[in-house]
Amino acid sequence: MDKKLEVARQFLWVQGEGPQVLYKFRPSTSFDATLDFTFRRRSLYLASPEKFPDDCDMKPRSHPSTSAEESAYYDEVASTFPSEVREETRRFLPEVVPPAEVNRQFHAGLRDQILSPHGVCCFTANASSPVIWETHAGQHTGFAVAYRPSRIGRLFHPIFRVEYVPAAPTVSAFNKATRDLSAVLRQKRAQFEWEEEWRTVRRRAVGPVEVPIGAIAGVLLGADMVPAHRAALRDAARRLAEEPAVLQATSRGPERMSFERVQ
Repeated sequence: MDKKLEVARQFLWVQGEGPQVLYKFRPSTSFDATLDFTFRRRSLYLASPEKFPDDCDMKPRSHPSTSAEESAYYDEVASTFPSEVREETRRFLPEVVPPAEVNRQFHAGLRDQILSPHGVCCFTANASSPVIWETHAGQHTGFAVAYRPSRIGRLFHPIFRVEYVPAAPTVSAFNKATRDLSAVLRQKRAQFEWEEEWRTVRRRAVGPVEVPIGAIAGVLLGADMVPAHRAALRDAARRLAEEPAVLQATSRGPERMSFERVQ
């Protein structure tokens, strides 16, 4: 198998090889609106990556540049000027547009070109982690919806597994090897590897998207969910054309949750 294809297959969801279900966690806040959006309107939301709450997401650091890299950059810019003013332009460029300003403009331009036009929807392959329930489901008072990647709709494909890296991506206007800001759309810091996150990234697709009937495979209810919310979720699941399984969290071990089917 081609090496690039082999690497791609490690991260892309492939029928028969990827997880059979991926989970979307919901907190208990704004419960009625979330219930309506998730079940009655049967929708998922493609969010702007610039609005992600995680402090590790979408915040690449500036790669420190060397004087040689800066000099080569200004040489390249000056070469675009007419020959009669090229030498003088090269001499004054670092003063008129210092390195810090070059990097600021570079970051802003890449954000407009790469981050702003995209919509991102995040899932996890791990529904049994107590930490996920604590952080993404309102301290066990929320719920998780299980989606079938094979039936979720073409707008959400490809779905890829997030690549966990030691540090946030670094980018610099002066170093061509670090100019790929798109890495922030597919990477996350290694300390969040326990999330087992999968994502779909679509260009020019920010906003709600309806998913097909049958995309929802099940609903997991938090261990501390209030009875009224529990009953509303069971009722919402029954109203779907293909009634999904409903499971209730029954125990919270230090490393793994347990569930039993209630519907």
